[in-house]
Amino acid sequence: FCYINEQNPPSIYCDPSNQQYPCASGKSYFGRGPLQLS
Repeated sequence: FCYINEQNPPSIYCDPSNQQYPCASGKSYFGRGPLQLS
């Protein structure tokens, strides 16, 4: 038995000030990697 998603994850992972890994608009990031939720 294991969890698919993290438990109590932060609301958003992206860091707007990070130039190397900018936010991807319209996507949310989880512990298992970027997942497009649409």
